Amino acid sequence: MTKRSKKNRKTTKKKKVRKKFKVEESQKELIIKTRPDWIKKGLVNKKEYEKKYNDSIKNNDAFWKKEGKRIAWIKPYKKIKDVKYSKSNVRIKWYEDGTLNASANCIDRHLKNKKDKTAIIWVGDNPKDTKKISYKQLHKEVSNAANGLKSLGIQ
Repeated sequence: MTKRSKKNRKTTKKKKVRKKFKVEESQKELIIKTRPDWIKKGLVNKKEYEKKYNDSIKNNDAFWKKEGKRIAWIKPYKKIKDVKYSKSNVRIKWYEDGTLNASANCIDRHLKNKKDKTAIIWVGDNPKDTKKISYKQLHKEVSNAANGLKSLGIQ
């Protein structure tokens, strides 16, 4: 065997990669099957999901009014939605007269009971470069950034 063919043979070897999930492909869609252990840890099961979905169809306004109350509002909304689907005018606005604070909803509300739990898992370009950031750490970093912007006169 020549040096060149040995080199080519080395570069064409495939590494064995352990699959974390099962993938089925068809011509039109990609389906990723959820692992059974993940299903057990889920907060919503299929039956509960179907009930919520049906409620969202049958009692649309009441459903979204209730869902909107799951998050904290600086200024509560009065109007749930403004939706229009026509050829000349497509308009989709949700809770447009309310005001949210993303930090309060995504970080602050978790500090009391979950401050040491992971809020973000960062993965770099190299998948071996990872970092887990707790809600407490994230709150500190966001507060530092907000205070820095505030010191520059940015509101």
